[in-house]
Parts: sequence; structure tokens; C-alpha cells
Amino acid sequence: MGTVIYPGRIPGKMGIMDSELDQMSEAAEKAKSAMVKVNGDFLSGLAWGNTKEYFLTIHIPLLQSFRLWSRYQKEENSVYKNAGSALPQIEELNQDTLTTQRDWWVSEKTKLLQWPLGGVLNLPAIWICQRIINQIEEKLRAIETFIGATTGTYSYANGVLETLEQAQSNLGRISYDPSTHSYDFSLVDAQWLRTIKAYQQYRDKLDTIEDIYDKVSPFKENGDLDFESVDWKYLADLIGRVHPEDLDKFDLTEEEIIAITKLLDQLDDRIWDFLEAAEKHGCDIASLVPFSKELIWAAQTGNSKLTDILSSPFIEGPAFNFINNGGHISRLLGFTYTGADNGDYYYTVEDSLQSKFGFMDYYDEVGSLLGMDLDEYITTFNYGGKEYRIELWKGNYGFGNAYGGEFGIYYRDAAEAIANPYVQGSEQSRHTYYQCLPEGEQFRIEQRIYDTSESTIKLVIKNDTAIYANNGNHFWNLAIQTKRDKSKDTLMNVYTIDIPDDGMRQVITEVLSKDEEITYKEFGDSITITFK
Repeated sequence: MGTVIYPGRIPGKMGIMDSELDQMSEAAEKAKSAMVKVNGDFLSGLAWGNTKEYFLTIHIPLLQSFRLWSRYQKEENSVYKNAGSALPQIEELNQDTLTTQRDWWVSEKTKLLQWPLGGVLNLPAIWICQRIINQIEEKLRAIETFIGATTGTYSYANGVLETLEQAQSNLGRISYDPSTHSYDFSLVDAQWLRTIKAYQQYRDKLDTIEDIYDKVSPFKENGDLDFESVDWKYLADLIGRVHPEDLDKFDLTEEEIIAITKLLDQLDDRIWDFLEAAEKHGCDIASLVPFSKELIWAAQTGNSKLTDILSSPFIEGPAFNFINNGGHISRLLGFTYTGADNGDYYYTVEDSLQSKFGFMDYYDEVGSLLGMDLDEYITTFNYGGKEYRIELWKGNYGFGNAYGGEFGIYYRDAAEAIANPYVQGSEQSRHTYYQCLPEGEQFRIEQRIYDTSESTIKLVIKNDTAIYANNGNHFWNLAIQTKRDKSKDTLMNVYTIDIPDDGMRQVITEVLSKDEEITYKEFGDSITITFK
């Protein structure tokens, strides 16, 4: 059975739902505030102290979960409403009816064409048939686009709702002993308790991100830019805490990084106007990456002469050393050049700005704007109280002027993964933040890149963190060569990761065994992953 959509009813239905959600969220916030106040009152007695602990442990996190559910529901209502606004604004779109109508008109057109000289004598009628077919197919495409945009919508809200639906049964398991003035939580589902606490923590994190974003955002309610509304002093302080000259002093919080990336995301092609306004107000953001505009321009123009020059290792080395004076480029971009006699490619350095800014899906999207055309593979797994993210890349860089590959491994707290599950490709996960693995938790990573374009497979780059990284370990293995003669479709990347922890290695192999995009083999303490 096909889909039936009523486009004209979507805005009204969503408006009513949003209004009801606002009322519920406001009530939950008032109740939470009252409990916070009660919890802070200087009332004494064992029973009262235990009751305040009860509020803090159960009810405040539960009310936070209601607020988070309301927020998710409204965000996903907005996705649904925006998808609905792109539909033809008619009373009903019935997929089955439209398909039947299209097939009938296609049949009529075929009959007209089959008449003797039908293509000539029946040209006006054939033209009318085709016009109607096109109109119907446009509506069918709109339905498919709507389905694609809304598939998976409300998955976040439903996840929170499932936890809230368990509240009544779990609250009923809590008992109070008047003789000891204490509450017994032993029958409460421990996972449910961890989940509502995770929702509380994540709700607090979202509020902090929103407060930071409001300070640095130039956007008015209608979407126009108002640079005078930006707290430039606050933004200058954020920039000042990056310390590109000494990354050991880097002092941005995870919430500040997410708020900044959300702003850059929304600015989109108006970023240059924002950077210009920032510079006028003493916030020289562009200076963090010297030659940034020039490098982007050179890559975008696809200047073949420039690429041909850089493809010569005897020129590329001195050129890179010139712009990398003092190692500034390496610290910011995270890679350096091997030199003509050591492989002629770029590879990851130990310390870089990227190691401080972590990783999220949004960074991959920005990569495409900077000329990256890459195949990507992402998987996540839980181990030891953390959710890990492994990502593989292979393909072209610099608008086709270079090729190579990468391996990266990142992590976040498992509690946040409960409240904010990662869903690849979803709008909600675009800014889900993962930290880079710190020193002491990193792995030795070897990357071998093969060219399969000819009958004989050829090894073109081999990069091993054991050669240059502290203790031989790293969270990231990048290898890029400035040549235009390779395509992501003919590259095969093989990664070998040393994982001494038997438990972690077992979890990773279980996750990899479920994926068809890659193949893997286990050799002792190592896992080798092949990405074609």
C-alpha cells in the first residue's frame, strides 16, 4: 500500500503539537525548579535529607527527561513540517492513485505512438499525455523525497519516550521505611536509573551549548545577519583560548566547540561576511589558518600547472617547508611532508589543532566543500564505559589534485550515547561530538594504499604510525600524495591496528563481522581491515 499525504494539514497539526509541547515543557521546568529549591532548603532531619536525595536521584532527572523529550519532539516536528512545505500544496497526495494514473497515461501515449504515423498525426495528443505524465511523476518524486526526509524522524523522541513509559512501574518499586526514614531503590531497574541520569546530563549540556551559541550568533529570527548582536568580546576570548602557537594551552570546552561548529554550519556561504565582521571587531579568526583563503582558491581553481609543480617531490618539499615555517601549518592541519626520499606523501603529526577539536559528521561535510571526494566507512561500538567511533576514508583530496586515505578512532562517554544515540546520516547526529583518543589509549596503525586500476595491484603509499608517533601509537593515520592519476573507485586501503586488549578486540571484530562494506582478519593482537 502506498503513502497518502495531506500537505495542507501538516502546518496546523504541527502547530498544535508544538503548543502542547511548550506547555508540557514549561510545567516540567517549573516542577524541576521547585524541586531544586526544596533540595537546597536548609531543612534538617534524617527523613528530610533522604527525601531530598530521592528528589535528586529520581524526580529531577525524570523531569529533565520530559524536557528533553519535548525538545526532540519539537525539533523533529520542524523536520517534518519543513519536508511538508516542499510538497505540492494540494489536499491529497495518494501514491497508489498517482501511480495508477501515470501508468494509464503512459499506456494512452503508447497507443497513440503505435498508430500508423502516430508520432506525427497525434503529436498534440502525445504532447498532452507527456505533460500530464510529467506532472504526475513530479508529485510522485515529491512523495519519495518527503518519505526520505522523514524516515527515522522521531526516533530520538521515541527513545526518550520509551524510558519515560517505564517510569510508573519503576517508581512503584521504590519503598519508604518509616522506621529508618530511608528509601529502598534496590528493586528499581539499574539501567533505567542510569538512562534517566544520562538524559539529565545531556539536557544540561544542550542548555549550555544553546547559551554559548546565543552569545556568538549574528542571526535574527528572520534569518538575517545582525553583527552588532554578537558578543565579540566573548568570541575573542574563545579564540584566545585556542593557542595555536602552543596547543598544550588549548582550553575550549566540548560545549564551546559544538556551539562554534553549529554557528559555522548555519553561516554556510555567509562565513566570509562573518569573518570580515569578526576581524573589524578584533576577532581575527582567519588568522588561525595562514594562507587559508589562498590555499582554498588554489585548490578550487584546479590549477593543473600548480599541481604538476607540487607533484615533483624536489619542488614540493621546499615549498611546503616555506609555508610551514616553524611547523605552524603542521600544528594546525595535523600533517607534514615526508620528503622526496621518504615516500613523497603527507602524513599525520603527533599534535595538531584537529586533535583538540575532536570529530563529528559535520567535519566530513565541510571536507566536501574543500574538495574532498571520499568513500567513508563508519562504525561505533561500546566498551569500558565509552562509545568508540572508527572511521575510514579513501579517495581524492584538493578537488582531485591529490589522493590518499585515513583511519581515525574517537570516543565519547557511554552515558551520552544512551541519551543521544548516533545515527549515521541523520540531522540530529551531524554535531554529535567525539573526542580524539588521548595519549596512552591510542593504537599503532599501519595504512597501505593500493591502486587496483590495472591488472596488477600496486602498493602506492605505506604509512605506519610506529615510525613517527610517540610510542608508535596514534588516533589518526592520514596519508596523501599530490597526484591526479588515482580515483577513489580504484583505491583499496588496508589498515592494520594493534589492539592488545582482548576484550576490546573481540567487541570490534563482532561489530565488523556485521558489515558488508569491509572485510577483516584477526592476526594475534592485530586486526586488518580491507576497504575497497
